[in-house]
Amino acid sequence: MKKLFILTAIICFGFQSLSAQEITKIWIVRHAEKATNNPNDKDPGLTDIGLIRAQDLNNYLQKKKVNKLYSTNFSRTKQTLQPLASAYNLDIDIYKDNNELAKKVKALQGSNNIVVAGHSNTVVKLVKDLGATIAVDTLTDDDYDFIFLVTIKGDKITVKTKNFGSKNHVTKIK
Repeated sequence: MKKLFILTAIICFGFQSLSAQEITKIWIVRHAEKATNNPNDKDPGLTDIGLIRAQDLNNYLQKKKVNKLYSTNFSRTKQTLQPLASAYNLDIDIYKDNNELAKKVKALQGSNNIVVAGHSNTVVKLVKDLGATIAVDTLTDDDYDFIFLVTIKGDKITVKTKNFGSKNHVTKIK
């Protein structure tokens, strides 16, 4: 009887440990296509094609139960996340520094599903700041359809690279 009790306790503890494993998923994208018709505009919004890509992002993540959104403080990144913000009734939190955002995300408790919109020169850096290994250093100005899924499960950090919406990229990612 004592052995049965001990075995039951071990099994219950094992299942409890497995179910308590926190998983944070962070989808990182570059903002969608931005307007370039006014070279003096320091904060251009999205083009019509960019607005479609923002909706494509929403469609891609439709069933992922997103609970946090982060964007740089530019119109194009905020507009990229706006369909998700509307769909999930979420605010878009502004971040200024990749390293600080990475620390904040890693410190979150519980399981989280996060989407971050950045720029061609910050997206890959954020993937690396989160601790994932990726084979490129930056995206080009023509790379709009990559989405990087960084998964943090305990000490294990992985990244998967996919595409969403219409094809529009130059960089080759392994």
